[in-house]
Amino acid sequence: MRLAVLLVSLLLTLLSSQGAWAQGGSCSTSDFQSCKNCAQLQAAVDLKQPTAGDYFRGAEWNGLFSAYVLNCPVIAAKLLKAGASPSSGGSSGSMILTVASKWPHNNKKINDAWAALLLTAGASIESPLKFREGKSTKAVLAEEPWYKPDYFDLFVLFQQ
Repeated sequence: MRLAVLLVSLLLTLLSSQGAWAQGGSCSTSDFQSCKNCAQLQAAVDLKQPTAGDYFRGAEWNGLFSAYVLNCPVIAAKLLKAGASPSSGGSSGSMILTVASKWPHNNKKINDAWAALLLTAGASIESPLKFREGKSTKAVLAEEPWYKPDYFDLFVLFQQ
């Protein structure tokens, strides 16, 4: 499993673009949205608190989601190894819904690699989500019937 996570991380690193996605502020465990690149995110994450973050405007901004937004797979692998939930984070609190969507990368290869990383770490549509009162992605979808994945093939992978 470690080798698979490492290989996926390396693939994502090769595909990454270090764009500035956040709006500004102070990059920290309480404000991951302000992280503008992998170096800032690396300095902000606390591996003793791998699930740190906040739910803001329909998304769980934890280290894992921020690593996805900035395409920092090495940081994601470290967070997962330290105990971050591979299912929790991102849109509606679900990394599964997040990687099945085009935003922010609009690049299927990047999302394929992130889906593989999350699956290797045990992500599941049945896993409880931190900021959704322990509801699973499946339960969240029952409450949000409007959701349609951009990459249905990736979404289906998490149901097996």
